[in-house]
Amino acid sequence: MISARSTTVETTTKDSFEIVVSTAERILRHTPLVVVAEHRCPPEHPQFESGGPEKCPFVVFSYTSVRFSRNQEAPAVFSPNEVNFLDKDDVFQRRPVSKEGAVCDWIALAPDLLRELASDADSMQGNQDNRIFPRAVAPLSPGLFAAQRAFFNSIRCKPGVPRMRVEGAAMALIKGVLESSRIGTRTGGARTNRRRRATGRTREMVEEAKCVLALDFSEKLSIADVAKRVHCSAGYISNCFKRLTGTSLHQYQLQLKLRTALQMISEGRFNGAAIASQVGFASHSHFSNVFGGAFGLSPKQFARVLSRSSLEEAQRMLSCRPRQMSDASCEAYDYV
Repeated sequence: MISARSTTVETTTKDSFEIVVSTAERILRHTPLVVVAEHRCPPEHPQFESGGPEKCPFVVFSYTSVRFSRNQEAPAVFSPNEVNFLDKDDVFQRRPVSKEGAVCDWIALAPDLLRELASDADSMQGNQDNRIFPRAVAPLSPGLFAAQRAFFNSIRCKPGVPRMRVEGAAMALIKGVLESSRIGTRTGGARTNRRRRATGRTREMVEEAKCVLALDFSEKLSIADVAKRVHCSAGYISNCFKRLTGTSLHQYQLQLKLRTALQMISEGRFNGAAIASQVGFASHSHFSNVFGGAFGLSPKQFARVLSRSSLEEAQRMLSCRPRQMSDASCEAYDYV
């Protein structure tokens, strides 16, 4: 069953699952096992600030940054550098970081199928509370970010792709995300006991630093600039950011530049030199080299992949991801 806030659409397929769709969302594909959708919600939208309880679990890929809190947990910044998880019965609150609000795409899988994929992603004992996702936000590798863009582009451009191909590609993508993020149900309980200890103020400063980088990712910021805006010393924010996110301030900002550029390419706004300038690179050649190092394809090559709108291309990108998140990055995200 798919339900909107004011409308319920019944399906006759016994294997279908219930899902709530807001007025800020549009279903791209719906099969008995998979729902693929886009979410475009500006800050002034009446449903921007909160949502839930969810009827099924979601995996969400964002192209803008928002402050996000799941089930009254401490707010965390959800940006293109991260993947967002929502479990059945979750409620959430959001606050805008930029004027764009929330721009994201999501995949919902039948709960039993998703639980099976999560269980396959690791080999330790499961969560006692039977949740699929032990935390709301986890790092998303550059290769997986590119692969999910190719996946959603294909779904939009080729609505007639057979169900089985859509389901297979969605399952492969979600399994890759779960394995990369060390999110499997069997992992969750054990990892909870290893969460890094950090004071509330330290976590808050790290999230504020993410906001600074998200808003001004194209600017030539120094560590001192970020430290001044979050009201601490340069050494302190540099060390805390690395400890709690597993990546440096510079690398976090660089990934935001690259993922914004990739999103601009996927939207058809491809002019290499103009994109390089807009996201803060000094030259087109430097941009192309760094882009290729992160995603395994040059900007022109990625544009050609998108032009083919092939689910097979997205799955090939999954099988040859150029760069994974380090174990330190995945471990550090236990605090959110």
